[in-house]
Amino acid sequence: MIEYLSQLTNIPIYILNAGLSAIILGVVSGIIGSFIVLRKMALMGDALSHAVLPVSQYHTC
Repeated sequence: MIEYLSQLTNIPIYILNAGLSAIILGVVSGIIGSFIVLRKMALMGDALSHAVLPVSQYHTC
């Protein structure tokens, strides 16, 4: 299907893949974010994101 869209719109496949990935990521993040806020766990998500930051920086060196 992605090849069909690429031929139909004359857009390279890698751009379509990036766009489709961004759309899926946005929808999933919205659903998970709403669930976390409703469960009153927003500060837990903030703590997890800050805990992962040093690890990701360590692996890029």
